[in-house]
Amino acid sequence: MTLAGAFVVLSFCIVFMRPWWNRYLGLTNEGWLQFFGLRILQGLVPYRDFYFHVPPGQALTMAALTSVFGDRIVVGEMFGLIAALILFLVLYLWLARIFPAFWSVVAVISAAAIYLGSSGEPLGGVHIASILYPVLAFLAATFALDQDGGGLLSLSLAGFLAGVSLATKQTAGVATTLSLGMVVPAIIAMRGRWWHGVRAAIVLAIGWVVPVASTCAWLAAHGALRDFLSDAFLHGASSKGSLASLLERQVVGIAGSHNLRICAALALAATLLLASVYQRGGTASRAWPQRTTLLLILAFGAIATGVVVAVEHLNALPYGLQRPGIVLRNAPLFFGELGSLILLLHYGWLFLRRRLSWLEEQYLLASAAAFVYAFVSSFSWATAESMLVPAFPFVFAFALSNVRSDRAGRLVQAATIVLVLFCVATAAGLKLQSPFTWADWQEGNVRRATVEPNFPELRGIRVTPETDRFLERVVADIQHNSRPDEPVAEFCCMPILYLLAHRAPATFAYVHYIDVTPDDVYRADAERLETNPPAVVVTLERSEEEVREGEINFRGGKPSGERTLWTVLRNLGPGYRLADILTTPNTNKRVEVWVRQDR
Repeated sequence: MTLAGAFVVLSFCIVFMRPWWNRYLGLTNEGWLQFFGLRILQGLVPYRDFYFHVPPGQALTMAALTSVFGDRIVVGEMFGLIAALILFLVLYLWLARIFPAFWSVVAVISAAAIYLGSSGEPLGGVHIASILYPVLAFLAATFALDQDGGGLLSLSLAGFLAGVSLATKQTAGVATTLSLGMVVPAIIAMRGRWWHGVRAAIVLAIGWVVPVASTCAWLAAHGALRDFLSDAFLHGASSKGSLASLLERQVVGIAGSHNLRICAALALAATLLLASVYQRGGTASRAWPQRTTLLLILAFGAIATGVVVAVEHLNALPYGLQRPGIVLRNAPLFFGELGSLILLLHYGWLFLRRRLSWLEEQYLLASAAAFVYAFVSSFSWATAESMLVPAFPFVFAFALSNVRSDRAGRLVQAATIVLVLFCVATAAGLKLQSPFTWADWQEGNVRRATVEPNFPELRGIRVTPETDRFLERVVADIQHNSRPDEPVAEFCCMPILYLLAHRAPATFAYVHYIDVTPDDVYRADAERLETNPPAVVVTLERSEEEVREGEINFRGGKPSGERTLWTVLRNLGPGYRLADILTTPNTNKRVEVWVRQDR
């Protein structure tokens, strides 16, 4: 059963990603990590020579890939595609250890469609890898609980992967380290020999230290350790806001949005519905014969994959995508977080009262890991995409695996499968319609992405004609008005332009976005623009309303360094001339190209 389920999950993910994985260019989020990696290859050190808002793990990974395959954007997309396949395969293998294979397949395919169908980040972005390493760590931890005293190899591997998570992204590493470091030793200790719990904690710590110490040693050798700790964990974290604002961000976000309140209400209703048909001790699905289970897995996989293929070949779905899309992106986040919290409280209470069975221990570990990861991920945004995995598929599989075997229970399970297929169709349709939408840049329909841009860095990537014309024009503006040895600047988050134009940045930060860039970095770069004016400045329009929204969300309503920077940018006039005005495809945002007067 496990192999059949793994085959179905991998096949579905490949078919889902195949039409679009290299047929878009997310200008405002594309190539960040690759450009950081390229700067490392050029001899610069993050934190010391340029501001970097996350730990260096992924930038170093991209540096290694670039050194082998060149500075092509498609390399990052291929890395993300492979990481996504591994992520959902590992997620399935984890769930299939504690739930029936069929419901594990349903849950993972649902999660894959929802996550991959989101358009907020390219495949080569930061989040897929930052979810993959924690899920690998959680899987290793489940094997560690197979032995009374804890499997030492599995424990050390879980610790190592938790350390890799911390070297990849702060929230991922903190959530993984906290959940595994507290829950696994406690479970092992409560089996009757407390020193086994102490030993488990030590082994986890030893594994964790290896990647963390290696990263710190590399940074220290290049004189960047202090700056790293400040930028990634101390001062740099101020870009997210105060501790109080982090803890309440999700509540405030839901309270302030009508759509999110509806999604939260739907998540609560779904939780209550599944609770109403909950049955302890298993369901009829656990008693299915192996042959029946195998046929169900293959049939569901074939239907779900067929839905994706059908959507790809339709001009449009027979229903609107906007409202279903809002619900699809947000309700599962709240369902997974709420459900994992309920399960954590339930099995945590049982843990305090008696020794748990092996399966209950697994539920406690999974619910703790899922809830902590989802909650910490919400520090970045109330509906951060990374909240989805592993919380949603874990809770979904748990609920469907523990439904009563009466008529009402079977009806709920059948209706859920139909709903999952509807979600698959909606997610596929949304992704084909617009594979990337973030920070005022939106890519058009994948079916129109037929042009390969005339840049060596974009070989293997197809975009719409509008995107191609925009890139050709803005890069030509930069190259025509600056020498190769002259720094240029772009704002607020298009470092791919440096890569395509072969120009160095004039600023310390390469990305100026309010939830990753602290105010003093903003102000220092504003001063750099005035002290050493770059040859060319490219700006993507940032309205007063957008600046104010960022200040409300991440600065408690106080004036931010972003405001200072944009004040300087809006007053470039005396030393610059406006050389070109462009409009972004689909979003119709104004892009200005300013050239220094002496050019």
